[in-house]
Order: sequence, then C-alpha cells, then structure tokens
Amino acid sequence: NKELPKTLVYKEAPEITVLNRSIAHPSRSDKYSVIKSGEIVKWFESKGFTSKIIAKENPRKGGGYEGYETHFIAFENPNLVIPNEELAKEITPRIYIKNSYHGRSKFGVFIGLFRGWCENGLVFGDFSESLQFRHRGVTEEDLELLLQNVKRKYEEEMIPYVLNLKGIKLSRDEQIAFAKTILDYRLSDVIEKKGENFIGADYETLLTVNRKEDVGNDLWLVCQRIQENLGLNENKPVSLEYQFWKKDKNGERIQDSRKVSHVSNINRSIDLNSKIFEEANKFLHNQAVAA
Repeated sequence: NKELPKTLVYKEAPEITVLNRSIAHPSRSDKYSVIKSGEIVKWFESKGFTSKIIAKENPRKGGGYEGYETHFIAFENPNLVIPNEELAKEITPRIYIKNSYHGRSKFGVFIGLFRGWCENGLVFGDFSESLQFRHRGVTEEDLELLLQNVKRKYEEEMIPYVLNLKGIKLSRDEQIAFAKTILDYRLSDVIEKKGENFIGADYETLLTVNRKEDVGNDLWLVCQRIQENLGLNENKPVSLEYQFWKKDKNGERIQDSRKVSHVSNINRSIDLNSKIFEEANKFLHNQAVAA
C-alpha cells in the first residue's frame, strides 16, 4: 500500500454520496478503478436479491482517508436455497461483499449463511479465497460468473461442510479448548503486550447458551455460540473479561481485569469469523485421519 503524501491530506472530510463515490483517492494510480458499492447493489437487486448494509466503516480522522468508507453488505435471494429441507429451516444462503473506497484493499466477495434464530451472519473463509477482485473494474460478466460459482459452492461444498460440523460431538474440555483458542486469538495484541502477566480470560462464558436451539455439543452449535458471544453478528456480545497481573501503587503484585472490547473493525470481524471455521476444520481433519 502506498503511503499518503502529506500534501494530499484533507483538512476536512470530502463530501460523498453514500455507496456511490466515483472519485478515486488521490494516492491511487491511473490504473485504479473505483468500484461503486451502490452499482453492485443495483446489479444484485436486478437478479432478485435483497440487500442489507451490515457495516460502514470510515477511516480515522487525521490519516488522509476520511470519507473513503468501507462497506460490508449482505445479499439474499429466495431462489438461492439450501438443497436440504432440515437445514433450510435453520439457515439462509448469503453473499457478502466488502468494498473499500480508500484503495488499500481488494473488492471482496464472501460466501456465507444467515442463521435466523440468533441472527448470526456466518462468513466462511475457506470458501471465499478465490473471490477477490482488484480495483481494475468489475464487469457484469465477472458478477455472472461469480453468481454461478457461488451456487455451485453451496450445493457441492457448503452444505456437506455444515452437515459434517453437525456430526462432530465435542467434550466439555474440547469446547473450552476451542473457546480458549478463539478468545486468545481475539486478545493476541493484549497477550503480546502483557506477556507473562497475562493470566487468562472468560473462556467458559464464550460458550454461553442464549436460546434452546443452541443447546448441544456438536461442532456447528459450538461455532454458533462462540460467534454470537463474541459479537460477530447483529446482536450485542456477552460481557467478557480477561485477567492479568499488575503492580499497585506500593509495588505489590495484584490481579486485575479488563473487559474485552467489541469488534467494530470489518476486516477484524471477517478475520475472526474465518478463524472460528479454520479451527473447526482441524476437528474435521482429525476425524478424517482417525477414520
């Protein structure tokens, strides 16, 4: 990524029309093409999709990128269905796009699912690796091919994947170990800063059951509870704390705690979502090896 020259730093945020900025950030080259979120939304809607803006993120003030938002938008289509009657009662296919106007990241399309009971919007990292576009222009042909690819992945890959997750049962110790891996990943910057003074966090709280549909010990449900309790959906996260050692004003070593902050950064949210299923894949791999 190019570093913004001081001469290009805006004194005030430039005026923009939400989702339809047409001017590239001045740090971008002539080869850079602005992809308008609004135009992408119109195209999906012309194909029968409904859209919902999940998040809008504006760069921090003072960095020269104010007004160049990042949009995270979800799309659903009644004709894009789960080819499994039982699963269709629980989850709805979703396509997510992430589009940034600041020019520092690619236009991304992510395959996911929406679980209505807990309003979890799931992003599966392993299924979205190839669906990235550079800002060199996205054509209707690109989007048509994308849609065909998404439909194929749902039928051939995602549904068997979810069913496999549902078929793996975890012991309580395995669930806590899973929760610890994810929460420690979420707190990686804290752990690095605290070093040996880091004690731990509320790992079991991350497994809190919030409704009867989430009662169970299969890998799918554990992923759902962790995702929801971290606040990676459209609900508020549970209250989580981490503990650490520090010295008081007398120099005595005492234990203290802090709340785990809510994840508001779009990239970080997608990253944590993907991490959950990256860890789930390890259970699937271990089961396959054992078989």
